[in-house]
Amino acid sequence: MIKYLVTGIGRSGTVYMARLLTSLGIMCGHESIFDKDGIDFSLIRLQNKKERILSDTSKVAIRDINNKIIYEKEIWFNVKDQIAESSYMSAPFLDNEKLKDCKVIHVVRNPLKVISSTYFDVNFFEESLQKGYVKFVLEHVPEIEEIDNNLEKTVAYYIAWNRMIENKLKNKEHLFVNVERMPSEKLFNFLEIPYTNKYFKDRTINHWNKRDKDLTLDDIPEGKIKND
Repeated sequence: MIKYLVTGIGRSGTVYMARLLTSLGIMCGHESIFDKDGIDFSLIRLQNKKERILSDTSKVAIRDINNKIIYEKEIWFNVKDQIAESSYMSAPFLDNEKLKDCKVIHVVRNPLKVISSTYFDVNFFEESLQKGYVKFVLEHVPEIEEIDNNLEKTVAYYIAWNRMIENKLKNKEHLFVNVERMPSEKLFNFLEIPYTNKYFKDRTINHWNKRDKDLTLDDIPEGKIKND
């Protein structure tokens, strides 16, 4: 079992939070338990460390000029010491009985930056490599499926995913954090560890660096989604 679980929406800082917690002595995996495979596989991994998986962000990769990986090395995550997990795909299962004793951190960051990264960098609802993840998302927030405009769908996804998390955490011990303000005194108190200034500081650790601008509110069509 795990003691702490970081959740949020994709592109909100779950990789950074995994690295931050690990640097504080709380070994935290990234999507090592909760992946797009769903709750049955996640529960197996939750109970059996041998079944846990290593996300690409848990490794350092050296690539050739054609972007082909020529060398990989696990650099920061050691499953045998894992007591925490960070994954946006844990969100639908926060009220699962198996997680009743797990303390949850709900991480958010600037909404327009998250939406911009999801829309421009990841191209979430169009990129073929994302199909399995899109299917997972639509299973849990099906209300966004009928939205035709991918920009509005991305905004609606941001809203629906975070609302789902908030609803599932109403009666559960949790901490709401803004990744741009991490680490905070509240985080150290929540983790029940003494404050230290020695921690992982690179908030851009999983920045894809593709887009040349962020969306503004003016870019979102007028209507309920923009108001929300």
